[in-house]
Amino acid sequence: AECRGAAVADLAALALKAQATAATAAQLWPALARLAGADRWEDLPPCPARAAAVRLWFKCPGLAPPGATAAPIALWLAQPGAPEAERAALEKLVQGLWNQGATGARAQVEDVLGVLLDGMREPESSATWLASVIVRPPASAASASACGLITDVVGSAKTLAVQILDASNGNGAAVLLFAWATLYASVLGRMGAGDGEEHVRTTLCLLSDLCGLLVERRRWSELAAALLCVVLHWPGVAQALWVDFARKVLLDLPDSQPDSPLSSVLPLLLLAVPGQVDDTSAPLAAELRTRAAQGFGVNAGLQNLGNTCYLNSLLQALSMTNRFVAALFEDVATSQPASRSPMVRELLARVLTSLLVARSPQAPGTLARATPFGLRGQQQDATELARWLLDQVGDVAVDGTVTERQFGGRFRTIVVCTECGHSQAKVESFSDLCLPVATDGEGAAAKSLSVAQLLCASFHEEQLSGYRCDSCQALDTSKRQCGVIRPPEHLMLAINRFSYSSSGQQEKLDVHIGVDKSLTLQLSEAPHSAEYSLYAVVLHIGSSPHSGHYVCVGRSSEEDESGTWFRFDDATVRALPPTEVLQESVDRWANGSATAYVLFYRRRDADPPPPPPPLRPPPRLF
Repeated sequence: AECRGAAVADLAALALKAQATAATAAQLWPALARLAGADRWEDLPPCPARAAAVRLWFKCPGLAPPGATAAPIALWLAQPGAPEAERAALEKLVQGLWNQGATGARAQVEDVLGVLLDGMREPESSATWLASVIVRPPASAASASACGLITDVVGSAKTLAVQILDASNGNGAAVLLFAWATLYASVLGRMGAGDGEEHVRTTLCLLSDLCGLLVERRRWSELAAALLCVVLHWPGVAQALWVDFARKVLLDLPDSQPDSPLSSVLPLLLLAVPGQVDDTSAPLAAELRTRAAQGFGVNAGLQNLGNTCYLNSLLQALSMTNRFVAALFEDVATSQPASRSPMVRELLARVLTSLLVARSPQAPGTLARATPFGLRGQQQDATELARWLLDQVGDVAVDGTVTERQFGGRFRTIVVCTECGHSQAKVESFSDLCLPVATDGEGAAAKSLSVAQLLCASFHEEQLSGYRCDSCQALDTSKRQCGVIRPPEHLMLAINRFSYSSSGQQEKLDVHIGVDKSLTLQLSEAPHSAEYSLYAVVLHIGSSPHSGHYVCVGRSSEEDESGTWFRFDDATVRALPPTEVLQESVDRWANGSATAYVLFYRRRDADPPPPPPPLRPPPRLF
């Protein structure tokens, strides 16, 4: 239909060249409007008939629509579905109408903004609408045309932007932000085009000026949204002029306002800087990631949704495990298939993203409902949840999953018969180690132990009672020895303080267990030991694993001993003074009414230690 319409238009142009008068145009355009069901020619929708009429007008200027001005013609540029030939003709026709009427720069800018804001007569100013603009800026066919039209009228654009901000209806800032995002989308569309560099340069200068205007007017929310748009929509192939623009608005502009709210928000925005960028923008991306790491703050708290403190404390401990969080974000961003439940993986990533960027307590209700425990208002065991959650995120027995890479280790069990010498070995993967508290025959435990002692005792050789040798069939002649042969990057230890009483009830053993801040894990094979440092503790308060309360104490797993520790008690988060995290202080608050239940250690003997990974939530989670 498009080709036929163009052919008809060309034939009509030849036939009507002599009769291309206003009277003919006065009949042509209203007739087209009636055929399309429109009241006016200005309301003609994109269709082959309109495209043919535009082509006819372009060839015969005397057939212009009655009373045509640039504004309604420019609006046609914003409508999706128009063929490329029509858009090219419309752009030239708009320029011709401007020249014909000696239109001033101010009016030209208004026409261009009309293109940008078509359909935005009464834009909502809600956070949801603003977020949708930034995450998905309007990148329609009108964007490139608007970028081209605005090249010669930049001088008046800032003046008009001031008037938009001063709009009495309160939507001025939202309208300006929409225009900003649309123009930025046009930059991305034209970047790399042979004839688009001047348009890109001019529009980037305008966008930079508008950011400065938002600073002058102290419109910090709109400015932060604009900067987030730059970060989320990093070009695949960046030009040097774009890098200069991004450096100016993402670094120089915030640095000029050190006391503004933007300085505290910027590190959160920079979390979304992509990991893989081209060589041109790589130095800037590295600098921005460093800035994000320097400004990274404490996690937000988590709301208790009815005895969900067991979930909250575990989530805070996992959020402290930087490499696990970074690997999880990467898996979600690239849709890696190695996961038992992609849904649970994404829900966990969403909660961890909220903890990173939020400044008020978050509600992990969707994730809680996805667990086997649901939201039943009953306390659950944090270790059971930890094993289930890590198993859903990635099978620890499968190489390459996020659980295997971050928490996965392997231990070997050897059973030897002392009668015939027959031996058998079994290698298994683990994501955590359970450390039972040894008791005597009457259920009494030692008065004082340490995590290092419990760990050593769990690997002691033991006599197997009631076991019959597979080879010689001798009874009670076999011994079992367990040992770790591959240490995990993050060691999760669960202290089993609970034993069954004579009445069959689970009771908590009242024994002091020193929590070693530094721990050596003996290995069955070379290098024969691995060094770890403590970074998080899940504490249990109460007498039963299915009652009481859970809290978490921890710091970033990638920080050294000087890093700040925090106490996470559901929605309450507070920093601990250095005196509360000395070894003797840790032993004190990890015993008593609150006892250490799940411990998280980071391996420290790698040489040289790898650099800490950037935490980059996928844009759709941000």
